Amino acid sequence: MFKQDNQNQLATVKTLIKDVLLCEEVIAFPLDVRMGKDIGGLIDRECFQLIEEAIDRDYWNDPYQEMPKIDKKEDFGTQIPSIEELVFFGGRLNDHFGHFLLESLSRLWAYEAFRQFDPYIFFYTPWGMPDYLEKNNYIYQVLSGFQIPHQKLIFTDRPIRLRKVIIPCQKYGRYSDIKNPEPIFLDFLKKFQFPQVKPTGFENVDKIYVSRSKLPANMGRIIGESLFEEYLISQGYKIFNPEKFEFFEQLTVYQNANKIIFSGGSAAHACLLLPDLQADVSVIFRWPGSNSRWDEVRQGIADQFRAYGKEVLSVDTVKGQYRFGLDPWSGLSNIDWYQASILLQKEGFVTQPFYQFQEINERDLAKGYLETYIKEIANRSEFIDFMIGLQYLTEGH
Repeated sequence: MFKQDNQNQLATVKTLIKDVLLCEEVIAFPLDVRMGKDIGGLIDRECFQLIEEAIDRDYWNDPYQEMPKIDKKEDFGTQIPSIEELVFFGGRLNDHFGHFLLESLSRLWAYEAFRQFDPYIFFYTPWGMPDYLEKNNYIYQVLSGFQIPHQKLIFTDRPIRLRKVIIPCQKYGRYSDIKNPEPIFLDFLKKFQFPQVKPTGFENVDKIYVSRSKLPANMGRIIGESLFEEYLISQGYKIFNPEKFEFFEQLTVYQNANKIIFSGGSAAHACLLLPDLQADVSVIFRWPGSNSRWDEVRQGIADQFRAYGKEVLSVDTVKGQYRFGLDPWSGLSNIDWYQASILLQKEGFVTQPFYQFQEINERDLAKGYLETYIKEIANRSEFIDFMIGLQYLTEGH
């Protein structure tokens, strides 16, 4: 039980920090993410509504949780398990590299203010339970860098009562936060510490291309990227496939580089924890711009750096993308690598353009990538729905 003297001290701390809600008698209802809209969350037991401050908001600042349909409110009285100790609400512990960095840190900025009370840290795990206790896991390493005690994390797969909950406001994950994070969140990020771990082969490398070429074909590949890598190697770059390295190794490589070219994707979000990064950075866009909200997602990686006062070269030479019903980040992108090299040369990332790409038969090049891509996505429901939706010719027409 949380003692009265601690309650008084907790109330005092609360007056010193804004954007934190203290709640009593809260029902933590498991999140069901299979319904298109996430069902569940923290429920005020008295008014039986979702607690507004605990509702996660997506990239566009839209709430994406809804109240579950419950017939018998009395079942959530003394009939469910209860946690008597103080609980700190962390939001979602996403088992996905990019979403973890963008969203799962968004409430931990307030933990230091309440560390003295040694609260449990409650997370939802909508995408499955991460290996957060495995020392080589990126979640373990990130939490370690912020001195978040792994043994205090708690989860639930059924409704539970939380007697007293600290609910910090979400400070990241929304596009507005990525462009203009609040100083208190930046101060939190600057407290992150990690050991320098130089991976073999990258001890003295100062020019890095962060590639997607070794990822599965259905995870957002780019036609001809391997050819672009050969060109960059001739320009003094080392090819870095981040998924093959532990998180501390990734951060070490980025921190020690003078120039980094990112093939746009989640890998760049690691630099969220390097607010003082010294390298010149370029991001190569993977899907075309449009008038849709996906433009903000596309631009978000570059804006993540600009929020630290660091200018980034955005390379946009996308000619198109094959999606077959999938979302942009899963599509097969077609980029004009020659034009990309021109832009990189103008800003000093390379010394000469990728002339050889002009001699490539792009149709033949795309064919091989498409064959692999379609094989990878053939059983995906999005692809099947897309194909069903196409018009087709009947016999004799």
